[in-house]
Amino acid sequence: MDYQAFLEQLPSLYTQWGQETVTPKEETFQAILNTLLGETSCNILQLLNRAVGCLESTEIYCEVGPVQGITLVGALLNHRHSIAWTIGDFGTTNDPEGAFEALVNQLAQFGLADQVLLHNQTIASFFYELRSFEVTEKNWCLLLSRRDRLSISASRTYFGQRVPGRSSSNYCR
Repeated sequence: MDYQAFLEQLPSLYTQWGQETVTPKEETFQAILNTLLGETSCNILQLLNRAVGCLESTEIYCEVGPVQGITLVGALLNHRHSIAWTIGDFGTTNDPEGAFEALVNQLAQFGLADQVLLHNQTIASFFYELRSFEVTEKNWCLLLSRRDRLSISASRTYFGQRVPGRSSSNYCR
């Protein structure tokens, strides 16, 4: 991730930068909030979108925790060559199949379904299984989402590439 570019570009993306009333200049993020349900703000969507825009071609965006289509859409919007992984347990909802389908539909509504690999499992089981994958070194930008806090970090770890023989159209299935 080009951290320097990320930090340098932030002030130009917002009006009233440095004040409590800061808002994104781009109105698209408010439109996303008006369309999709989720626990986030326009400011967070702009921040995630810029972070994904500063990723290198070998890097992926990863969301861990309660899966929200709104943050995936905000992060990936206008970044057609970026890939995202999301790890969350849909079994914690009253209707896991319905929640999964709703997420796929939200991604498809914005033309992003082919860019997201969904892992419907607990976070612990995902990282346990990740150790057994044949992987190559990848950089990643991570959004750790919990109901009571949001954390964004960038780090270096080992992530797999797309599964050989699996077309991108299968990413959300």
